[in-house]
Amino acid sequence: MNATSVDGVYTADPAKDPTAKLLDRASHEDLIRLAGDTHTRAGPSIVFDPKAARIVARARIPVAVVDGRDLQALRNAIIGKPFHGTLVG
Repeated sequence: MNATSVDGVYTADPAKDPTAKLLDRASHEDLIRLAGDTHTRAGPSIVFDPKAARIVARARIPVAVVDGRDLQALRNAIIGKPFHGTLVG
């Protein structure tokens, strides 16, 4: 589970690219690509920590990415119901 400040994984940073699209599903490889190689400072605006993206990919761990302020999406993701966000796996 990744409760974040955006409602899922986008094709690009939605704050910078108005054409960015929310992905309902993404592969681990998509997550790695979108997270980038590394970040050099605290608080980067990336969807997922690059190192963590590689770890969950290697272990094939499914990840739900949801807006942590959307309590219904968060609840549904936790209990395995359909949710607004992105399922990575």
